Amino acid sequence: MPGLLEGSAEPIKNPVTGAPHRARVQLPTGFEYREAEYVTGTAKATGDIPLDFQTTHAHIAKADWGTRGVLS
Repeated sequence: MPGLLEGSAEPIKNPVTGAPHRARVQLPTGFEYREAEYVTGTAKATGDIPLDFQTTHAHIAKADWGTRGVLS
């Protein structure tokens, strides 16, 4: 959302080699998501509440929610 929110994500890095390191968690009965990948995230918001997060924890997950939680 140009002018309001910018963000990016990339795989976490192996602490020894610096190479990309893919890490996922599966929660077969999770209420937020069933599977997510842990990543390094950056986000900057410039609206009424400015935020600036650099190389922080984030995770990417498919969200398919309904009134009773995760649908699939």
